[in-house]
Amino acid sequence: MRTKQMKLSRCQIEIDIDYKNVLPLPVEGEWSKIVPLRMMSFDIECVSKKGFPSAEKDPVIQISNYCKNHNEDDHMVKNIFVLKSCTGIVGADVRSFERE
Repeated sequence: MRTKQMKLSRCQIEIDIDYKNVLPLPVEGEWSKIVPLRMMSFDIECVSKKGFPSAEKDPVIQISNYCKNHNEDDHMVKNIFVLKSCTGIVGADVRSFERE
């Protein structure tokens, strides 16, 4: 087991274990179910004077995302990150920032 040190990933929990200590679970009953699928859609909007935007020249003005579990009607997350400000959007968490 690792002593207290910096995390190596962005996971909430990190565990080091020797593969010899890992035991398989039976492939029936509770362990045979498929985990719920989580879907995320996102959209990035840029300001471009002409043609396709360039990361070096054209600012990102909005990033929106929508996250939900498959086969569920309600969403988990609906965020919109905007440069400067925008009018509120019903049902969305709008966050404004002064710079990209």
